[in-house]
Amino acid sequence: MSEIKVIIGFLSFFVLGSSFAGAAASSREIVDDFLHNYCYDCHDTASEKGEREFESLKIPLETIQDLVMAREIIDQVTLKEMPPKEKDQPQDEDRLEVLRVLRSEIKAARGRFKSNGGKTVMRRLSNREYENTLEVLFGRRVDTLGLTLDFPKEKTSQHIDTIGESLVTSGFLLDQYFQAAHRLVENRLGKVEMTAKDWHFTDNFKQYEELAGSHRAVFKNKYLCVYEQPDTDTRQGSYGHIEDFLEGVPVSGLYDLKVLVQGMHRDTHYDPEIFAIDLSEPFILGVVPGDATKGHIHYPQRIEPILATAVVPDKKPEWIEFRVWLEKGQTPRFTFPNGPYESRRSVLELNRRYKHEFKNPSNGVSRASLLREGKLPHIRISEVKVHGPIKEENGTLEEIAIFGKEGFKSEKALEQLNRFAEKAFRRPLDESDRKRVHDFYGKRIDEKAEPRQAALDTLKLILCSPSFFYLSEITPEDDQALKPFDLASRLSYALWAGPPDGELLAMAASGELTEKEAFRRQVKRLLKDDRSILL
Repeated sequence: MSEIKVIIGFLSFFVLGSSFAGAAASSREIVDDFLHNYCYDCHDTASEKGEREFESLKIPLETIQDLVMAREIIDQVTLKEMPPKEKDQPQDEDRLEVLRVLRSEIKAARGRFKSNGGKTVMRRLSNREYENTLEVLFGRRVDTLGLTLDFPKEKTSQHIDTIGESLVTSGFLLDQYFQAAHRLVENRLGKVEMTAKDWHFTDNFKQYEELAGSHRAVFKNKYLCVYEQPDTDTRQGSYGHIEDFLEGVPVSGLYDLKVLVQGMHRDTHYDPEIFAIDLSEPFILGVVPGDATKGHIHYPQRIEPILATAVVPDKKPEWIEFRVWLEKGQTPRFTFPNGPYESRRSVLELNRRYKHEFKNPSNGVSRASLLREGKLPHIRISEVKVHGPIKEENGTLEEIAIFGKEGFKSEKALEQLNRFAEKAFRRPLDESDRKRVHDFYGKRIDEKAEPRQAALDTLKLILCSPSFFYLSEITPEDDQALKPFDLASRLSYALWAGPPDGELLAMAASGELTEKEAFRRQVKRLLKDDRSILL
């Protein structure tokens, strides 16, 4: 009953306003007193438990960092996650008081950030922009990790996902940013080096559900067959998996796949309308990742970007090769992107229209009969070879992107980290940026972390900074024109949904970007780039 009263109290407070506000106490005093009494034991500048410190919070809120910090405090106090249960707890009146002040300060700060002439409404990167930016920073696609799957869903208007008012953050989202940064950094840069291995699969190609019996009876599971495109309703033949490779690859990396494959019955005499495809078009084999721990291997999963595609030969089985990136635990699955829409419906229609061609038409035409006697279009795989992880010359793309061609050097760690932070923040670092990187790296070293691990942990810190995941602008409010680095970011995210490239940043650094003709040349250059087409 007491919990219900507290909830009602919160709702009443947020909807109707508060009668708890002390007239004598200023907003700054209310927040300072609450943080001093209940938060600084764990979250002052000396402790930074959970990589969070609130001592630097300023009232009124002056920066994006202040805004994010205030939003997180609201979330944690509302959920009663802060202070921890073993610590002294504030009275409900005190919680409501500090929440009222922080919400009011956030509203006022957003108003200040928005009413700034031609400057962009302060917003975080959309999920799409976030992954695009990480792909550029790390030198390789990151969609195989599904980093934003658990992020809050974004509000869109006419499919536009960059509406500033809806792209705000919260304590929950900050935790998601940290989890995403941890997964990305550890999977790509913290992985254990290992010698390449070989796997060769020639049988036990099990197929699930209604395909299982017919394949066992006709083929003795000798072939792995794919019958329909992956976005159908039934999905009874959309994914070909390797039953003996459900554990997936042992480490994230590049892997070579060799597949002995043939397109079957593209020349079928059956009416192509039954399959809803153009049989004059060569069959395509696609490769997508699967993870047996994340759901049924024979059905769609949350993470399954297309890794590679190739045209399938018709006349006889031939080896085709792919080089794909697989995350640790992922196994390759094969798809038929331009295959029949729905295999089950096709079988029923063939049964109705062509059963007289089979040996026992009076008993109906089973899928086994179609496989044995008929000409059902499909892709048939006889063997699969997997080799990897492939060693990349001169280090991995991620290693080069983060630490340079020389790789991580402990004696240059801070220089390398500052260089990466500058790319991540899309602007030159100021002294507070450098101090935060320096202090955190030094703290991890003092905690006996190996220098490389300390650097990786600092990378995560950089990727959790509002300077990274917010599209903020450093142009002073009184300036009528954007400063060069703000202009570079606004241009690249508008046309590429991603960060400025080296040329754009170089022009920002020289100041040339603010010149009218130079700016026009850059607009034309960005529009000619494929990234503007994919926007």
